[in-house]
Amino acid sequence: MLDGMRSGAHSFVIKIAFGLIILVFIFWGIGSNTSNSGIVAKVNGEPITINEFQQAYNQMANEIKSVIPDLTEEQLKSFQLENRVLQNVIIRKLFLSEAKRIGLDVSAKELRDTLMALPFFHDESGKFSAELYEQRLKAFGQSSAVFENNLRLDLLPQKFQEVVTAGVFGDKNIAQKMFAFQGERRSMDYVLFPFETDKQNVSDAEAKAVYEERKELFTVPAQVSLEFINFTPALMADENAVTVEEIKAYYDDNQAKFSEEEQVKARHILLMAEPDAPKSENDKILSQIQDIADQIKTVEDFAKMAQQYGQDGTKNSGGDLGWFGKSQMVQEFADVAFALPENTLSEPVRTQFGYHLIWVDDKKEGRQIPFEEVKDRIKHDIAVERVNANLAQTVDSAIAAIMANGNMEDEAKKYNLKVTKTGFVDIASLADTYNLRQSDVDALVAMENGNVWDSAVTLNDELSVVKLVEKKASSVQPFEAVKAEIAAELKMKKAQESAKEKASQAVFGYDKNAPENIKTSSFFTREGQVEHLGPLPELAKEIFAADEKTWLKHAYVSDEGAVVARLNTIKSVGEGEFEKIADDVLLNMQDAQKNMLFQAYILMLNQEANVDILMPELFAKQ
Repeated sequence: MLDGMRSGAHSFVIKIAFGLIILVFIFWGIGSNTSNSGIVAKVNGEPITINEFQQAYNQMANEIKSVIPDLTEEQLKSFQLENRVLQNVIIRKLFLSEAKRIGLDVSAKELRDTLMALPFFHDESGKFSAELYEQRLKAFGQSSAVFENNLRLDLLPQKFQEVVTAGVFGDKNIAQKMFAFQGERRSMDYVLFPFETDKQNVSDAEAKAVYEERKELFTVPAQVSLEFINFTPALMADENAVTVEEIKAYYDDNQAKFSEEEQVKARHILLMAEPDAPKSENDKILSQIQDIADQIKTVEDFAKMAQQYGQDGTKNSGGDLGWFGKSQMVQEFADVAFALPENTLSEPVRTQFGYHLIWVDDKKEGRQIPFEEVKDRIKHDIAVERVNANLAQTVDSAIAAIMANGNMEDEAKKYNLKVTKTGFVDIASLADTYNLRQSDVDALVAMENGNVWDSAVTLNDELSVVKLVEKKASSVQPFEAVKAEIAAELKMKKAQESAKEKASQAVFGYDKNAPENIKTSSFFTREGQVEHLGPLPELAKEIFAADEKTWLKHAYVSDEGAVVARLNTIKSVGEGEFEKIADDVLLNMQDAQKNMLFQAYILMLNQEANVDILMPELFAKQ
């Protein structure tokens, strides 16, 4: 329960995966700023502010750019995201409104359970770090109270879906039929007509016509080539300049920093209970945990009971909490754990999380870490601190020197650093690739070739000197540069058509005179992924519809050539195969049914909603 108990009794927030944190920050906004500089639309009278809409738009745009890094701003506009984003925000509003109407909320226990299951605030030992938690929230400019509330709102749709679909159950008979249908495999006899691209001719006129028709596909986005120096204090630090006397003085002046508090290595079993649970519930849980305690004589017994009855993230490891200090636990738990002798079972302990049984495996006395153990770390820290103290001035001096002599390499060597050369990169990808602000990207692009930015830039999260080597405007590649690519594409298209025509003509005689070059495929599913031929979904559809070994009258284009085929063998699912995985099949079918029902429910909410668009100009086609 270390995950659920660290950092005191005032917060249920424990572990969050990084992706979920980003989602909460973006979806609900940093600091939940809803100042009303304008209202985009109203959903059943509930406003959608311009800030709220812009945050959602930026999120979707960034997601698309992460998948298509070369996407230009002009191409992004063609996606017309405005309407999609509005629809997403409307659905979110409807969720919240409907949840409020039916009195649906995320309880403290549900929030705590979710947070405890997600490992983002773990230190290197895999345990929750209160310090790391505070640091990461601070980095995003958000308090724990605001973050936890936003996360609670983000969990509502999932709980909402559970309520809406609570009555959905899978039918075993239907599941068995679906399993048999999906599990059937078939093989086919086929004749392959290879593509003969070398026999195809493409004139310059044909290639030119395709070029003119699809010229936008040959556009090269605007690009820049940069050189930069990241001023990394750890690389710049001169440890040789730090004297033994300075190291010893630092050690003496920071004794608390080099002390280790008493630690305990323990296990626990938690049965959860709300802090304000009624006496009847408390008595019931206390009786249950006492029954568990009566079965424990050894640490092996304890681990087994933890795996069977534990209700937190440590159950799979036998309740193992690892090593922890007294300050890392809530007081009630810590007082008992640190007073308990080794290899001893505690009485039930009540905390805000519920009832615990504690088993202490080992103990370490607190100690002052000897100077010899930390002197190298102190030397490094002092050297880095010296760099950090004057880092801004150092970068400014480097900029002035480079602007005067134009030599990035010499200046980098002076500080034990290296010059990074980007080569040509798309301007649209600079912000994400190098963690630059968009305003900095705009300023960079406005510079002249060969110029050095006259102030420090935060690039890759470090102060940096940046030089614009060269920039290229967006342009369309000339025909000569892409002619060979277009010709190859046209030759393949002609070869496919030719092979398909030959196959279609030949197949009409196969039922009477079997061809000599018949091959038999391996078994494949209805999806149509055929070994050695690639995806053939339309052909697979015909093969699975066939009930006799007659040659199909259509030819199909595979990765290797045109194909004509007939059914060879049907391989049905074995009688006992379904029973082996019946529970999983039923669960999958139930999940699919729940998703369909929930989508229908969303559609109903959307259709019944009263939506007023107050800024129609945002959604007009560009």
